[in-house]
Amino acid sequence: MSIGQGALRVTVGYPSGPFTHGYRDSRPRLSVDGVEHTEVTWGSHTFALPAGPHKVKIIVYAPGGDAFGLAEAPVTIGVGKQTELVYKAPRFHGGRGKIKTD
Repeated sequence: MSIGQGALRVTVGYPSGPFTHGYRDSRPRLSVDGVEHTEVTWGSHTFALPAGPHKVKIIVYAPGGDAFGLAEAPVTIGVGKQTELVYKAPRFHGGRGKIKTD
Protein backbone atom coordinates (compact mmCIF):
# COMPACT_ATOMS: atom_id res chain seq x y z
CA MET A 1 0.00 0.00 0.00
CA SER A 2 1.13 3.49 -0.75
CA ILE A 3 0.88 6.43 1.62
CA GLY A 4 -2.75 7.49 1.98
CA GLN A 5 -4.07 4.12 0.84
CA GLY A 6 -5.89 1.20 2.33
CA ALA A 7 -7.36 -1.95 0.88
CA LEU A 8 -10.75 -3.36 0.07
CA ARG A 9 -11.08 -7.14 0.31
CA VAL A 10 -14.15 -8.31 -1.61
CA THR A 11 -15.54 -11.83 -1.33
CA VAL A 12 -18.08 -12.63 -4.04
CA GLY A 13 -20.21 -15.72 -3.47
CA TYR A 14 -23.46 -17.39 -4.35
CA PRO A 15 -25.79 -19.59 -2.33
CA SER A 16 -25.48 -23.36 -2.40
CA GLY A 17 -28.32 -25.66 -3.28
CA PRO A 18 -29.98 -27.46 -6.15
CA PHE A 19 -31.19 -24.30 -7.91
CA THR A 20 -27.86 -22.47 -8.04
CA HIS A 21 -25.78 -24.68 -10.36
CA GLY A 22 -26.06 -22.02 -13.11
CA TYR A 23 -23.87 -19.64 -11.13
CA ARG A 24 -20.74 -21.49 -12.22
CA ASP A 25 -21.21 -20.11 -15.74
CA SER A 26 -22.16 -16.59 -14.69
CA ARG A 27 -19.76 -13.69 -14.00
CA PRO A 28 -19.88 -11.16 -11.20
CA ARG A 29 -18.97 -7.58 -12.07
CA LEU A 30 -17.58 -5.21 -9.48
CA SER A 31 -17.31 -1.46 -9.84
CA VAL A 32 -15.80 0.96 -7.34
CA ASP A 33 -16.73 4.61 -7.81
CA GLY A 34 -17.95 3.78 -11.33
CA VAL A 35 -14.72 2.05 -12.41
CA GLU A 36 -15.33 -1.58 -13.39
CA HIS A 37 -12.94 -4.32 -12.29
CA THR A 38 -13.32 -6.94 -15.02
CA GLU A 39 -10.95 -9.50 -13.50
CA VAL A 40 -13.34 -10.37 -10.66
CA THR A 41 -14.52 -13.98 -10.42
CA TRP A 42 -16.28 -15.90 -7.67
CA GLY A 43 -14.05 -15.86 -4.60
CA SER A 44 -11.95 -13.23 -2.80
CA HIS A 45 -10.05 -10.30 -4.26
CA THR A 46 -8.09 -7.44 -2.69
CA PHE A 47 -7.80 -3.95 -4.20
CA ALA A 48 -5.63 -1.05 -3.06
CA LEU A 49 -7.74 2.12 -2.84
CA PRO A 50 -7.21 5.67 -1.65
CA ALA A 51 -8.35 6.19 1.91
CA GLY A 52 -11.81 7.68 2.22
CA PRO A 53 -15.38 6.94 1.15
CA HIS A 54 -16.17 4.85 -1.93
CA LYS A 55 -19.27 3.41 -3.59
CA VAL A 56 -19.22 -0.30 -4.46
CA LYS A 57 -21.61 -1.92 -6.93
CA ILE A 58 -21.79 -5.63 -7.75
CA ILE A 59 -24.02 -7.28 -10.34
CA VAL A 60 -24.07 -10.76 -11.88
CA TYR A 61 -24.24 -11.47 -15.61
CA ALA A 62 -25.74 -14.78 -16.70
CA PRO A 63 -24.26 -16.51 -19.78
CA GLY A 64 -27.02 -15.03 -21.97
CA GLY A 65 -26.09 -11.53 -20.88
CA ASP A 66 -28.98 -10.94 -18.47
CA ALA A 67 -27.96 -8.94 -15.39
CA PHE A 68 -29.34 -9.61 -11.93
CA GLY A 69 -28.37 -9.61 -8.27
CA LEU A 70 -27.59 -5.89 -8.06
CA ALA A 71 -26.24 -4.71 -4.72
CA GLU A 72 -24.65 -1.37 -3.83
CA ALA A 73 -23.02 -0.13 -0.66
CA PRO A 74 -20.88 2.73 0.59
CA VAL A 75 -17.55 1.76 2.16
CA THR A 76 -14.89 3.78 3.91
CA ILE A 77 -11.26 2.77 3.52
CA GLY A 78 -8.96 3.68 6.38
CA VAL A 79 -5.30 4.63 5.89
CA GLY A 80 -3.27 1.43 6.12
CA LYS A 81 -6.41 -0.59 6.91
CA GLN A 82 -8.22 -3.35 5.06
CA THR A 83 -12.00 -3.17 4.82
CA GLU A 84 -13.89 -6.44 4.28
CA LEU A 85 -16.92 -6.61 2.00
CA VAL A 86 -18.93 -9.79 1.35
CA TYR A 87 -21.38 -10.06 -1.54
CA LYS A 88 -23.93 -12.87 -1.67
CA ALA A 89 -25.83 -13.38 -4.93
CA PRO A 90 -29.57 -14.06 -4.69
CA ARG A 91 -30.87 -17.62 -4.57
CA PHE A 92 -33.12 -17.03 -7.58
CA HIS A 93 -32.51 -15.23 -10.87
CA GLY A 94 -34.05 -11.77 -10.78
CA GLY A 95 -33.47 -11.18 -7.06
CA ARG A 96 -31.20 -8.61 -5.45
CA GLY A 97 -27.81 -9.43 -4.03
CA LYS A 98 -26.71 -8.57 -0.48
CA ILE A 99 -23.59 -6.82 0.72
CA LYS A 100 -22.17 -6.92 4.25
CA THR A 101 -19.22 -4.83 5.37
CA ASP A 102 -17.16 -4.91 8.55
